[in-house]
Amino acid sequence: MTIAPLLLVTATLANPIPNANPIPTPSAATPAVEEQARPVPPPTQAQTAAPHTFAVGGSIVAGSNGATGGFSYWFNQYVGVDMSVGYYRLPGYATVNGSSGYTFQTAPSVVVMLTKPNQTREVNLRPFVGAGINYVSASQPYATVSGTTPVTSGTGMQSFGGVEMSFQDTPSLGLTFEAAYYHLPSGFVGNGYVGGMNYLIGVHFYLK
Repeated sequence: MTIAPLLLVTATLANPIPNANPIPTPSAATPAVEEQARPVPPPTQAQTAAPHTFAVGGSIVAGSNGATGGFSYWFNQYVGVDMSVGYYRLPGYATVNGSSGYTFQTAPSVVVMLTKPNQTREVNLRPFVGAGINYVSASQPYATVSGTTPVTSGTGMQSFGGVEMSFQDTPSLGLTFEAAYYHLPSGFVGNGYVGGMNYLIGVHFYLK
């Protein structure tokens, strides 16, 4: 009878009672500071610089049998140069062979845009001004005027102003509405028809 308590103590020592509140095993270390979220960049704003530098196009001279063609090159979004070549038929006089006269004109100019381009607008209007020199050459008229020999070629000057209209959906296309004053050589045969104030409606295409 004394052996039984001894066996009970031996079994208890061999198999200890499990701890009711075990110490949890430490898991993988959690970073002390969570990685901060990267800042979201602000939305890209619409480009405001001039997207093009070289354009070709032409104009119709309102109220005159004339048309011009040429090109323009822009150094920046404000200043550029324009080269215009014009041809006018002059029904006011006739040449020796009976045909109506004509005037050929070349007119290089400096152009200044007065506002920045704004491509966020569906229709962008940019006023401009410019000035330059011109060379004109005309066919010889049939008769002299008041007994004087008319001038058929020479150099003059021009100044102009207007507005360029461009569109957000077609950025390579532009329309121009322009008033130009041509000061031609004194006595030039086409002075009364081409000289003075002219109104032009033009279109141009930017190639780059």
